[in-house]
Amino acid sequence: MKILVVDDDQFLREGLVSILSGHDVTAVHTLQEGLNLVDEGPDTWDLVIVDLRLYPVWGPGLVEAIRDRSKRLHSRTMLWTGYPLRAHEKQVLQERFGVPVVDKMQVSTAWFHALLGCVRDGASHDDPRWPI
Repeated sequence: MKILVVDDDQFLREGLVSILSGHDVTAVHTLQEGLNLVDEGPDTWDLVIVDLRLYPVWGPGLVEAIRDRSKRLHSRTMLWTGYPLRAHEKQVLQERFGVPVVDKMQVSTAWFHALLGCVRDGASHDDPRWPI
């Protein structure tokens, strides 16, 4: 499975790469790097995980760019954040950008394996099997 991780926090980025070992994971730290990789072939990615607050820009900018380039990839993109969000704030973000928003501090290795199983089965984030 080919996975793109875009997060400016090196510790979290490397931790996620470790959790996702066994898959073809590319991890970058800027929106522009992520956008360049998506532009090279949006339909080659199986899953994209984007940090909500990529310093110094807003991570959903990449989500919007993905939505404009590939409906399929947009359906397999998620935002994740280390910032505490109220349920209403999370709902507003999910509705505005059309992707799940996940709290980094509440995910586990088992959660990621469940997510990868759904993606492997061809499920998009609209599928109720997604662990979000």
